[in-house]
Amino acid sequence: MTIHQSSTNEGQGSPNLEYFAYLQDNLGVAVVPRLRRVVKTSVASGTSGIAVNIPTGAKIMDAHVICTGESSNGTMQVKTGADSPDAISNAMICATNDAIVRAGTIDDTFSYVGADGIKVFAGQVGDVGDVYIHYLMEQ
Repeated sequence: MTIHQSSTNEGQGSPNLEYFAYLQDNLGVAVVPRLRRVVKTSVASGTSGIAVNIPTGAKIMDAHVICTGESSNGTMQVKTGADSPDAISNAMICATNDAIVRAGTIDDTFSYVGADGIKVFAGQVGDVGDVYIHYLMEQ
């Protein structure tokens, strides 16, 4: 029996140009830039803030953390990258390994990425987790 090798099959190579062509033909060049994007930032420990690679002008629309360790009273928070950072999200609990916690709030005042960028802050030394930040490039 022969198994059909579609353009989404990993055996077709990476990056798969046939699949990119399919997306471009079916979504169009106006849609692709408006798709939601997600960036992952791993926090290994510390509270000084880890810079996140999100373009200036992007709109932060959601965030969640997947805890990768145990830390009583552990938290993660998305803030601006300024010297005196402002909170973009509320503090997400990050205390139990494998727990997933979503941000309860995203502050509209600071949700657009400015020249200072954004950072993820652990609440205390020993807080560890992967923070996923969802954003849009608005036009």
